[in-house]
Amino acid sequence: MPRLTNILSLLWEFPLFIFSFFFYRLTRWGFRRTLRTRIRKGKFNRKQTNWKGLSDILSKPMGLPYVMITGPRWNCHAIIGMVGPLSIKSFVQINLDSANKSATRWTLTIYNLDYQTVACLSSETCPREGWQRVQLKSGTYFLTIRYYHWRNDAEFPVVNIDGMVTIDHCPTQEECQLYPEFIERIRNYGNIFYLCLHYYVYFMLLRQKLFLSSFVNKEFLPVGNCETAFFYGIIKKGEGIQIEITQMLLSNSLIFFTFYNQCSFPVCWEEITRNIYRSQPMPCKGYYLLRVHSTIKPENEVRLHLNIAVCQGTPDSSISI
Repeated sequence: MPRLTNILSLLWEFPLFIFSFFFYRLTRWGFRRTLRTRIRKGKFNRKQTNWKGLSDILSKPMGLPYVMITGPRWNCHAIIGMVGPLSIKSFVQINLDSANKSATRWTLTIYNLDYQTVACLSSETCPREGWQRVQLKSGTYFLTIRYYHWRNDAEFPVVNIDGMVTIDHCPTQEECQLYPEFIERIRNYGNIFYLCLHYYVYFMLLRQKLFLSSFVNKEFLPVGNCETAFFYGIIKKGEGIQIEITQMLLSNSLIFFTFYNQCSFPVCWEEITRNIYRSQPMPCKGYYLLRVHSTIKPENEVRLHLNIAVCQGTPDSSISI
């Protein structure tokens, strides 16, 4: 009987998955085509090559749909700065002094126009001061920096392009206030448009056995960010999660838990600072993402220090996954 119920569920779930999968891709194609057209026609001016906080992008009329297509796995734990599109012929240099004094841990990622990661810097891999040079092929790029445990006087760093164009540092005090406020406003948000965009993600995680793990990773995980191991899974309404962490991993990592609804909006989020973390039952069905910024490498080694369980009802009746 359970098998028959499962087959019947697939009969209506799978067509919705197909529709959502292609609807997301068509919408993403439309945004990217518009962006490329604007770049080709020179619609971006010098003012737009300054650092912008993510809240500045979200304040624009199409800002929220843009983020829900380019980076829908919301990072609720960092202050995020973005700059671009930048036309780079040979190299870019980043002044690390600002980044290192702004946060206890940071990552800077360089993306191409398809939001593929082409380079990544972090507080764990770069010197504590001076300039860091990154060689690039001639093209158009975006830079994104994330600050964790940021300081009150944090600022986005000075960037030099091909030794000719300089992007000045930018204070983050306003962003430190506006971004958390925006995240709170969209807590457990959703509508039919965003459900159509992201339903396929929930189905894909729910029916992982039907898909290659490489496909699931590519579709689900956020745009590339170095120094981060990701762990994810489904949580149904009324269930919670229990995470057991070894002291070694806890002492050498920043660990962040986020739960998203089916529309891919954050419902709850928290930094984990203890060996055993137990969440409250979730108010809706959705999926979780665990971000682990660790000095322990590689990711398979990080997994050995974690035990993640979905809890039915109370944390004491947990089912290991």
